[in-house]
Amino acid sequence: MTNNNLKKYGYNVLKTPKNISNTIKKGIMKNISDKFPEKNFFTINDQAKFIKKLSDRRFKKAFGNNAKRILDFKTNNTINDWIKGKIKKQLKCKRISLNIISKYDLKNNDKLKKKQFNVFFRVVRNKKNDVGFPHRDSSFWKLGDLYAREAPFKYKKRWKFWIPIFGVNKKNCLRIIKKSHVDKIDLKYRKVNKNLKPTIPKAYLKEKYKNIIVPLKKFDGNEGILFHDDTVHFGPKNYSTGCRVSAEFNILTS
Repeated sequence: MTNNNLKKYGYNVLKTPKNISNTIKKGIMKNISDKFPEKNFFTINDQAKFIKKLSDRRFKKAFGNNAKRILDFKTNNTINDWIKGKIKKQLKCKRISLNIISKYDLKNNDKLKKKQFNVFFRVVRNKKNDVGFPHRDSSFWKLGDLYAREAPFKYKKRWKFWIPIFGVNKKNCLRIIKKSHVDKIDLKYRKVNKNLKPTIPKAYLKEKYKNIIVPLKKFDGNEGILFHDDTVHFGPKNYSTGCRVSAEFNILTS
């Protein structure tokens, strides 16, 4: 799919180098191991089996806050260096960078460093409500405060890159609504844990049902999805694997 298709459909599938997906996986494993130092994990599969058995309370404490799922300084620097090559070429921009973590992130995760880049992961357990609602990332940026992200320069556009890491298949993979980045949508807002969150009206989702797609053909980390921050997307409930683990990051360009 070409850059023109990215503009037309709001997304693109890109090959991800094995060393990049492995770097992210190691960063996720480090994050999880640091949360449970009493455990001796050897593989991400070991971690997934352990997480699956956690009570909802312990899971929420360890993974509920996005700040606690941000990867380490070194890993995120590596990803920021990587996007300056292939993705910069794909987007045909002059400047490119990941966003910088917020003051909220620093306050809620003492392992983070000031001005570090932001790459984070998600864990979706089997048959649990660990997923959000269909949304546009741009809607969260507009809310500010809790969702405020810092930028290393004055940017013009925002993008998102999503990559499967473990336990992902066609049944539980990220969904994209094709061409939704150009639609006019009357957003709704609902309170979740005392915070406002933008949601897409059910009428719109019903109307665009045939445009909901699973862009990826491979789920081993060798492909990722690059999409516009106005593109509507969502992760379905996980009914097919013990745990679904994925990573994502915002990309700023000028």
